Amino acid sequence: MLDLSSNSLSGTIPQNLGELTAVEYLNLSHNHLSGRIPEALSSMVSLRSIDFSYNNLTGEIPTGKIFQQVPAKSYVGNSGLCGKVEGLFPCSPVSLPHKSSNTKKRSLLVPLFGFLASYVLQLLLLEF
Repeated sequence: MLDLSSNSLSGTIPQNLGELTAVEYLNLSHNHLSGRIPEALSSMVSLRSIDFSYNNLTGEIPTGKIFQQVPAKSYVGNSGLCGKVEGLFPCSPVSLPHKSSNTKKRSLLVPLFGFLASYVLQLLLLEF
């Protein structure tokens, strides 16, 4: 059992915490931890219970089995966490450039090109 709750801990959760493979109960609640929950904690295969509540954690929760099975109360009080756990918001997909964004760029460039072309044409007509 590793209970570090209510200790005013701050900063990020260390990656090497995942090396504690015999820990069954991990409680990091009620601190000032920030950043992401490290994916390395998924290697803690003996975990049976976790509590990350009431910190300043952000990002997607790890994909390990325990992280998906615990109740939402294990994450409450972290407004930036997301994932496939009941009670958490799903993470928004990373937007990758695709045809629709290229189409939007083109639709902005066409009027700009048209304006510039008409401006140059007017300058040429005024010269003659």
